[in-house]
Amino acid sequence: MTSCICSYINKMLLVKLAIKMSDVLNLSNQDCGLSTTSDLVSSLPLPLRSQMGIKLGEKKVFDESGRAARKVVIRSKEEAAECMQKILRRKVMFSSGRQAVAGLLTVGAVHGLRYLGRKMNKAWKSWL
Repeated sequence: MTSCICSYINKMLLVKLAIKMSDVLNLSNQDCGLSTTSDLVSSLPLPLRSQMGIKLGEKKVFDESGRAARKVVIRSKEEAAECMQKILRRKVMFSSGRQAVAGLLTVGAVHGLRYLGRKMNKAWKSWL
């Protein structure tokens, strides 16, 4: 039961994230500058911004009220889009793996291994 709830929550979070991320993932196809890219990245949820900051670097900036905030350093929109794709791919892969293990435990070894085989085949095809 808990596994189903967690799976549902993960799916809903990923759907909401995908909707928000549609602009960021299409950055390389749009004609926008680094300031627009930076604004889009700054509107992402904090966990994603933090991961991007770790990979791309961060700097401290001060807003109008004098509060310090961390801002992701973006050198190019292509670099930002590639970084975001890697982060999302890792999140989806982790969720898919957890779902496969839950499926294996729920439906039994034979059906679970078939399911796991189909998932792994699909994953390999998506990487190529």
